[in-house]
Amino acid sequence: MRTQRVDIINDFEGNGVTIEGVNSATLSLLVPLTDQTFVGAVSLQRYITHYLPYTVTSNIVLTKVANPIINGGAFVRMIANGTNTPVFSAFKKIAGSSDWDTTLNTIHVVGFGYDGVDTWYNIITESV
Repeated sequence: MRTQRVDIINDFEGNGVTIEGVNSATLSLLVPLTDQTFVGAVSLQRYITHYLPYTVTSNIVLTKVANPIINGGAFVRMIANGTNTPVFSAFKKIAGSSDWDTTLNTIHVVGFGYDGVDTWYNIITESV
């Protein structure tokens, strides 16, 4: 049996992780992006992208960033302002997803994904 040593280096300063002998482009897909500022464009270019909470203040049209990867995913906590509803037209709503509730301060945890065919979204509504 042949084994290969893999050295994992993390600089602990937010510059990422290096695994010796692994293509850096492949590795970047595995490292989650966290605490990203949400502006309406959803990136599915990594297995997990986490966005900071976002208060909906307009009927924002959500878009998808080009070149998603299969099994790419993203999450954002969206807070209703009592009036506006985001537009999810770039994504398919999956069965079991909640509808958007405009009630002031309702929290919606919205997950996005790409399965190799469709980009989809799922809303989980938390109680106010």
